[in-house]
Amino acid sequence: MRAYGEALAPDAGVQFAVEVDGPGGYRHRLRLSGRPFDMVSVPLAPLAAEGTYTVRVTAASGGLADALERTFAVRGTHLVQNRVDFAVVQPGARFSGATDGLTYVTFLDWERGRYLEVLHRTRWLSGSRFEKRLARAEAAELLQAHFGWEDAWPEPELDALRYQTTEGSIAILPYGDGDLKLSALAADLAPDRFDRTALALYFERILEDEGESRERKAMALYGLAGLGEPVLLAAHELLAQPDLSPAEELCGMLAAAALGDLETVRPRYRALVAAHGDQIGQDLRLTAGAGRDEQLEATALAAALAARLGEPEATSMLGYLLDNPPRESLINLELVLAARSGLEGLRGAPVGLAYRLNGQLVEKILQPGERVSLALRPEELASLRVTSVEGSVAAVVTYAAPGRPAVTMAGGNVVRSYSPAPEAWKPGDIVTVTLTYGLPADAPEGAYELTDTLPSGLRYLERPWSWGERINWSNYTTRATLVDGQRVTFWAGKKGQPIQYYARVVTAGEYRIEEAVLQDQKNGLVYGMAPAGTVRIGW
Repeated sequence: MRAYGEALAPDAGVQFAVEVDGPGGYRHRLRLSGRPFDMVSVPLAPLAAEGTYTVRVTAASGGLADALERTFAVRGTHLVQNRVDFAVVQPGARFSGATDGLTYVTFLDWERGRYLEVLHRTRWLSGSRFEKRLARAEAAELLQAHFGWEDAWPEPELDALRYQTTEGSIAILPYGDGDLKLSALAADLAPDRFDRTALALYFERILEDEGESRERKAMALYGLAGLGEPVLLAAHELLAQPDLSPAEELCGMLAAAALGDLETVRPRYRALVAAHGDQIGQDLRLTAGAGRDEQLEATALAAALAARLGEPEATSMLGYLLDNPPRESLINLELVLAARSGLEGLRGAPVGLAYRLNGQLVEKILQPGERVSLALRPEELASLRVTSVEGSVAAVVTYAAPGRPAVTMAGGNVVRSYSPAPEAWKPGDIVTVTLTYGLPADAPEGAYELTDTLPSGLRYLERPWSWGERINWSNYTTRATLVDGQRVTFWAGKKGQPIQYYARVVTAGEYRIEEAVLQDQKNGLVYGMAPAGTVRIGW
């Protein structure tokens, strides 16, 4: 802390009174002295308990005085797992949630509840691939628009144009090649985030290229329809062709449906479900495709189409997809498309429930689109009990819980090193962080990501050269794909090229060094972690 003021003489003395209060009766009082404009270090007692602390500093010099109060949070870990639980509510139901902090319980009709579950699960996806980032951003907007949900941890702003290539397509990573399926889905879900003209020209080039397959042309046609281009006649011509594969037929139907021709599509959709649908309890999947992931991709496209048509199978397919995600492919954008269309078309009937909270009986009748949203502390959640239900009512319970991932695939490793060594750190220092890693020979080809969590006393430097740091460009990795507070995520390849980045020491103290995690970008399987530790930073 420092004392400032025009009336302060440079040689005057300043007395500081520091009061810190926190959970569990934590109380710490200090009296310190210093000079105007000089930094004064405040040696706090160990902050053992997690929670919110309040610090109040009073400065006095001669007849002058001022005070400042701030709050700060102490956490056991920066690593958290965001939980989403979905259940059909029965009388007597109780709910579990956060042991520290708020748990959010939303009661609503069952069908809206299924879409709410999709959006919450999507909002808390981890990963830096563009499919996941776009899905998270769109899910957050839909949660706010349809459920009034305010994001307590807003997603970092998504600059979608960084992912649009010079040819107009959309890439998985800002510096990667374009992907046709991703481009088509993004055009349908969020066309205004991109250069629409460039994206349309990309799709048109594929349609005009005689060397392209019919399946890729069908996907490009769907992309053009998502942009609102006048390709309905071309969609009808595609659907009139014989021997279409299920993927080609789905693209043709999605294109026609995107342009409003729902009634032409509806009988084709029902015939496809009759031919390839597999009912599993209340859930439904399509068996069209050579393997499990292809079948799940077809089911995801069919769910998006069913929701747009207002067909009842949409939620049944979503239920199956939520419980059985693909191992290698991603279907996040299809799920958000289904949720968006489903919510826009829902009507429904009133439902009712009664519950006891803090000893008080509450009775509610929910009209279509209405909901009851509760933000509950742990002791309030323990008192919540449903006493009666009318109709089909769902509960969606969301909360954040501290959690560290576990290594799920053997044979990988991560080693983290710092220069200078942590014991030499002091505020203002620039630290070089090097992450070396290895993957087993049988690990899948493709992209991985390595996420490091900086100790709380450090901050990531996006442009270290602006701090006068000499950069070794042969090792320096500039392409952090995501920076979220203390967590910094990098793309990692199968070959194990070391990753190097820079951070600045900003505060003294004792902090935890958390695990660095190496995982598959698609399925999230963890292949290795650098061990945790502690660091003491002096003044």
